[in-house]
Amino acid sequence: MLSKVVTVICCLTYVAAEDPPSHLKPFGWGDSTPMEEVQGFLPVKQFFEEYVKPNKPVVMRGANKVWPGFLNWQTDEYFASVAPEEPFIVSMDIKRGTPETPTDFVDFKEFLQKYNTSARRMVEHTPPFLWKDVLVPGSLGCDKMWYGSSYSTSVVHKDAADNINCLVYGIKNYTILSPEYDPHVFLDRPDGLYSTMEVDKVDAHKYPGLDKVKFQHTELHGGDCVFIPYKWIHQVRSYDRNIAVNIWWNHWRNNELDLSNCPTETEEKVINSAKFHGWGDFESRDEGVFEHTHDLLSMAHVIKPVTYPRWVALFTSTTFDVSNLMRS
Repeated sequence: MLSKVVTVICCLTYVAAEDPPSHLKPFGWGDSTPMEEVQGFLPVKQFFEEYVKPNKPVVMRGANKVWPGFLNWQTDEYFASVAPEEPFIVSMDIKRGTPETPTDFVDFKEFLQKYNTSARRMVEHTPPFLWKDVLVPGSLGCDKMWYGSSYSTSVVHKDAADNINCLVYGIKNYTILSPEYDPHVFLDRPDGLYSTMEVDKVDAHKYPGLDKVKFQHTELHGGDCVFIPYKWIHQVRSYDRNIAVNIWWNHWRNNELDLSNCPTETEEKVINSAKFHGWGDFESRDEGVFEHTHDLLSMAHVIKPVTYPRWVALFTSTTFDVSNLMRS
């Protein structure tokens, strides 16, 4: 009697999942639209009613070409000529660093000698000897000067303030996202409102939500300004010699402004004639404290997202139970 041995060979084939189209592409790759543009600075009333209060970004082409600094800052010789004889200490950090990157402090004249041949940039409040070169479109919060050379990138982040960035020299590429896409962009450092993702080669497996957002893009050249509204996520790439001034102001004061008597034309003033409240004004507002605390806890997945009025109502209720805020 013959017996047969039947051998069954089973072949298992591993098929690797395809990478998402955006994998290892720069932040901002994918579905996008250009930002809205206007010419020059708008009158205060129009700017606040059409862009600031609706939380709507806008590019202002050629807006800072009226600044004395637009002409004066074309070369480093001017900066050296107006810098004081005594040391003026400024902060200098790495162009592609994070908010936690160690900062060096050097004399401004020393920075001028080093920045073109190093991976360093200056991020500093505008020095007083340059105030005469900067015109502020109204009395707006705080200003800060960014000064560097070659290619640099910022982290993906958002600011707890409304923000105008004016580029005096160089080229900047802005990529921004509406707050409606917050759930799809993981800011893994909620204490600083930024992400540690590699912006030039984003890992789409680690950040899959980026395939579900619609980016807005713009390229700024010397003379252009951009309004980045409160809490809009953004990332910036800078090229070549690059000088820009940021102007921040308290988002929570916007609704307190009486726009009925605002001039119909822009009235720009030099920095030292504007009234600055400083960052303490941001920190002293109940709404600002709420936003910082809420962002820290909600992005860390400790509490559920909640509005400021709801937050106040919960904490002032005699029957308040903190478990109502906690994530399950």
